[in-house]
Amino acid sequence: MDNIKRILSTVVMIFPNDEIYLSSIRRNESIHILNEKYKLKLLQQADTFLMSQNQLTFREGEFILNAVPYSIDELTIDERRLIIKTQSTSEVALKLFQSIKEDLLSFDYRKKKPKYEPIITSYDTACVCQLKTKISEKLNNAFLNNFLVKTGELMPKYDSQLSIIPFSLKFKIEYFNISPKLSKNKITLSDKFLTIEYREKTDPEDRYYFISSPTDSSTRN
Repeated sequence: MDNIKRILSTVVMIFPNDEIYLSSIRRNESIHILNEKYKLKLLQQADTFLMSQNQLTFREGEFILNAVPYSIDELTIDERRLIIKTQSTSEVALKLFQSIKEDLLSFDYRKKKPKYEPIITSYDTACVCQLKTKISEKLNNAFLNNFLVKTGELMPKYDSQLSIIPFSLKFKIEYFNISPKLSKNKITLSDKFLTIEYREKTDPEDRYYFISSPTDSSTRN
């Protein structure tokens, strides 16, 4: 994978029940600290009909790590989950979580503070990058070629020549035999998708792709 032009990371952490104390995060002082520290803007209920009353959603923030600024697209906190979406690697997103974790602990005014340790952490990474080969080359086999030729013969030509090029690959990932730890905590695993497709508005010969995978960014590489 060469010449990565853009990378987006999503980290989802699910915690035990009552680990996250939303009441302490809702306070004006807490929201002010998150705004001052990360430039995060709190969405109001009226801003989006999709937002639950039992969650806080922040957007358009910034996290500075080793003097490098990274954009925080969204931070969502609900009764069991903390979701971080950044324009960075997964490693940077995890550093951001560690920083936010310290803030959540400082906000929490319960006598016995929780550890804020997630039961499970899942990742999604999306990027635009240049690959060494083309999808069409990897899918070059007699059956597919014959199918494309026959399909091309049925397509309207409009007094032009045409070619049919494999544009994307998409795989569904299903999970079976869920671990007792997850079942005990009422956590389910939904299907995920691995997608590789040509980047829109680019020449296929340049081999630029949009890749989305349910992994951290180091695994994707």
